[in-house]
Amino acid sequence: MKIFFITSKLKNKDTASGSVIEIDYMMRELVRLGNEVTAVTVYSRDNDLTEKTPYKVYNEHVTTPRLIPAQLAVYRILKKYEKDADIFHIDAQYMYGGGLYRLLGGIRPLFAYLIRPPLIKDEYVSYFFQKRFQKKGWSLGEVLRGAKKKIRYAIERFLLTPILADRVDFVSCLNPLLLKEHRDFGLRKARYGLIIGDTYPMESVMQEAGITEESYALRAGKNEKVVLYCSGRMAPGKGYDLLLEAFARVKNKERFKVLLGGSGPEEGMVRQAIIDLKLEAYVELTGWVSREKMFDYLKVTDIYVFARWGTTLSALTLMETLTFGIPLIVPRGTGLAWTAGKSALTFERENPDDLARQIERLGEDVMLRKELSRECAKRLKEADIDPRQTIVAINVIMKSLVFSPRDNYPLQEFLNGYGHPRK
Repeated sequence: MKIFFITSKLKNKDTASGSVIEIDYMMRELVRLGNEVTAVTVYSRDNDLTEKTPYKVYNEHVTTPRLIPAQLAVYRILKKYEKDADIFHIDAQYMYGGGLYRLLGGIRPLFAYLIRPPLIKDEYVSYFFQKRFQKKGWSLGEVLRGAKKKIRYAIERFLLTPILADRVDFVSCLNPLLLKEHRDFGLRKARYGLIIGDTYPMESVMQEAGITEESYALRAGKNEKVVLYCSGRMAPGKGYDLLLEAFARVKNKERFKVLLGGSGPEEGMVRQAIIDLKLEAYVELTGWVSREKMFDYLKVTDIYVFARWGTTLSALTLMETLTFGIPLIVPRGTGLAWTAGKSALTFERENPDDLARQIERLGEDVMLRKELSRECAKRLKEADIDPRQTIVAINVIMKSLVFSPRDNYPLQEFLNGYGHPRK
């Protein structure tokens, strides 16, 4: 098959994160399975990939971030490469442009990857930082922004999703919670989407980092202090505020060393909160580091905490922590908890007291940490997140879309074997 990926950008290892790594690995594996793969980057100005790839790369220099112009640009890109492709794989944020392509007679099937909630739904909020640093009350600007958001919500929910987005031929998704969110938003194709988790190159990472499934158990309990790690972009919704509020409630702080990685727009708030909560003696800010240096931190980490990252979202860093066999603490009933499975302790969402209790519990119990580490290896081999299995399923479904009779795709029959709920 000639598969064209329509994606935002391609990055090198030290600047890549999230879906960029997932999609790069997905493309490489589909090449390995015998396909001819081409990546078309929409926002090519953000590219910094220097490594030679087994797939072709074409750059489209779209500059507008605005919803409608960006979707129209994607429509034009699909039309441009239509004659060269057998099938298009598109990031979910481009489904409106993809749907327009199909609506206006586009002949190639579209396979969409749902990696975030519908565009208008936004959970990127730092609640404790809002209380601590932002002004209270409503301004006229905030009222107008709220009204504008409600209007856009109605347009996306009742017009763009059923008329355009639902014209894609098939969807894959990170987890069942996110798939249900899209289904509830009106995306009927989400009724039989394929769950694939975050497609992470775990085997090559283990080889690169020099770790095995037993590495964590062999070193557990040997650190002078229990190393608690959290890393990412210091931006709204990433949970640094909640983690600091929780650690301030931990009774035996002197037993822990907290590493906070990354940088971003909330870094100043993070630094000030550390001072306000009197945590300077326990918390170290590492800043933004190379991928190799991040692996070094993971190799000494005892506990990794995901304090917040939306309700239905997952995180590629979670797959990295599973690969390194690191016990996790994640918010209960979320996409993070689904991905982690039995490898994590959970806490009540937005409850710093409960998070503090889980930190204390896991910090005190070395045997529990070893047990959770063993569960990491088990979870990575399960069919709904193991990329060695999910990418093969993607390949089979794409072939069905390309080569089956256009009026009789046998997709639902194929997917019955995966047993995904269709509520």
